[in-house]
Amino acid sequence: MKFIPFIKKNRAVDYTAATELARTLADSFRLSPGAPQWEIKGLIANLGETLKTESTVVIGVSKFHYLKLKKALSMVFKAELFEAVSVKSDVLFADEDAHELQYCFIEGSKVFKSVDGLYSGYGIQGEEQKIIVLPLNEERYKPMLAEVRRFVFGEEAKTQFTLEQQAKKRVSICSLVSAVLALASVVLSLGVGFYFIR
Repeated sequence: MKFIPFIKKNRAVDYTAATELARTLADSFRLSPGAPQWEIKGLIANLGETLKTESTVVIGVSKFHYLKLKKALSMVFKAELFEAVSVKSDVLFADEDAHELQYCFIEGSKVFKSVDGLYSGYGIQGEEQKIIVLPLNEERYKPMLAEVRRFVFGEEAKTQFTLEQQAKKRVSICSLVSAVLALASVVLSLGVGFYFIR
């Protein structure tokens, strides 16, 4: 998995945010960092080269480039944009003057919704390759990480918590079945006993 920051050239805050996101992703994924990109042309060229050797690319995008990147990717993939209804309502609640590209996403993409909908992440999947776009804002991307993990590894990637919850559910179902069978045997024995008493 390759990480490409798409940031403003002389903005130290963007470099720091990109480093933090790369570190966070490295905890869950085998990640190799790429050179920062400042212009859309350079990013698209870099993305094309990277996808020749990598199956998954994560683009960490600054607020400044977020809308531009979404529009450019829709043109590169010749894909229509669709309105994500649940994201739209949150975005307009947070900022009624928000640009429509805040809640429009590339057709067929997986949306990773942020807390308020603004600068939500998304994943684009081809036959064998995936491109993931995440905002360079910790408060926004942290809630998306579990969904990103499922997008990368598929539904079979279960967390320890999920496996424990499934085991508890199996135990409670077995307990319920045992209780029902015990109750049925008591009811049947009462019926049989009553029959023999008469």
